[in-house]
Amino acid sequence: MVSGFQRDPLPPSIIIGVFIILAAFSFTAMGCQQQQLASRTEQPTDANIEMALRNKLDRARGIPDPQSITIQVDSAVVELTGTIDNILAKERSTRIAESVQGVRSVVNNLVITSQRPDEEIAADVNGALAQDPATDELNVATSVDSAVVTIRGQVDSYQEQELAETVVKGIKGVKGVRDSITVDFALERSDQEIQEDVQSALQWDTRIDAALIDIAVEDNVVILTGTVGSAHEKTLARQKAWVAGVQSVDATDLEVKSWKQQAIRETEEDIQLTDANVKSAIRAALEVDPLVNTDSVDVEVVNGHVTLTGTLDNLKATRSAAQDARNTRGVREVENAIGVGPVRDIPDSRITDQITQSIARDPYLNLENFQVAVQDGIVELSGTAATYFEKWEAGNLAARVHGVRKIENKINVEYTRRAYDQSFHDWDPVMFDFDYQPRQKSDQELLDDVEYQLSWNPFVNSEDLDITVQDGTVTLEGEVDSWYKANMAIREAYEAGAMYVDSKLQYTDIPTF
Repeated sequence: MVSGFQRDPLPPSIIIGVFIILAAFSFTAMGCQQQQLASRTEQPTDANIEMALRNKLDRARGIPDPQSITIQVDSAVVELTGTIDNILAKERSTRIAESVQGVRSVVNNLVITSQRPDEEIAADVNGALAQDPATDELNVATSVDSAVVTIRGQVDSYQEQELAETVVKGIKGVKGVRDSITVDFALERSDQEIQEDVQSALQWDTRIDAALIDIAVEDNVVILTGTVGSAHEKTLARQKAWVAGVQSVDATDLEVKSWKQQAIRETEEDIQLTDANVKSAIRAALEVDPLVNTDSVDVEVVNGHVTLTGTLDNLKATRSAAQDARNTRGVREVENAIGVGPVRDIPDSRITDQITQSIARDPYLNLENFQVAVQDGIVELSGTAATYFEKWEAGNLAARVHGVRKIENKINVEYTRRAYDQSFHDWDPVMFDFDYQPRQKSDQELLDDVEYQLSWNPFVNSEDLDITVQDGTVTLEGEVDSWYKANMAIREAYEAGAMYVDSKLQYTDIPTF
């Protein structure tokens, strides 16, 4: 058995010297990862950030040709240049870069190479907006010029505005989106009410450490200052601050301090993690999710174990509700028992046509590789995919079609997945940003690589974990404060090459009653 132990911080001169030696001998990134481990108490070098990001992009899901991306890092600011074939992959590369420990911000200058006539893009954009359960009732119109889509209209919330953008970006050939949608707020809200809602939204999101974020509201404009631990956390905080009544969010002065010396964050937050409070927080998260009709969902919480019941009108909404619950602080696990009950009878033939059209529009997928069969709202997907990313992307598209009650994803992939790979419901780059192709390595190599992966994760402090490896199985012990961070640690172990991960992680901030 190989064990990992906490290591004393290396002096900066040694770290720099090691890196120079490694570069001189042209060692590969994964082969020398154990010598690049950085302490949580010191800032990583630009060179190390670049190497860590290159490692992630090269194995990323949804980045078709990572070698076409050039990475430059200056004072922890990442610039991406080169070419990429769709807007989803471009945005995904930004989010992956933001999720690397040490990155302060990302400038994405990637050029989208896809070429498609505007009239074809326009037809697909309008078809997708009319078909998707998230946008089929929105009052929006579109136009296309040189593959850039302009969206106009009026919606009720920032979240609906974002949904419309997301649907448009998922169309093959789209190079950009100009969002001219206006948000019509139904209620006049005071700055104090908005501030309280923003504070609650940040505190209850398990992905955000809110203790060092200061919130001010002036004339319905939210101003976030203070400190976060990563560029991705800054993006999440900005998104969560868009509560009802907000006109804009300014996070310019929200500073990224990557190595998180702030161990006091969690203990400083003044929230009581009782089941009743967790339930209220989940319901608040569901309220702002435009996919979910909150009145149709029941939430029960017992000792941090959440059960969701009720009925929603599409499968994607049920999955979104479950993810909202998982992202809530104080949650141990979620049982999603929400059923799908279409508001109207939809013929299987129409469901088949809509799924087929969705796959044909998607920039990642080739319709010729897949077959779709539907019986009583139960979808069977078959065919062959090059990666598990493509397999689950096809399933994700099917879940967004009205009338789909269940999906049996029988698409074959050209390689065998490892145990952790699962039917993901949304492409979250923090949780699922790589492919789990098997790699053979010794236990010591695996231990070194697990420690390396964890050292670059801004959400998990590897110094709080005990790691052992035996025969390709990684055992994780120690304490984390949420379901989310436990799964982040597990995910990093799989990305490093574990054949199986035995998690014995304990939650520190979820009380047992």
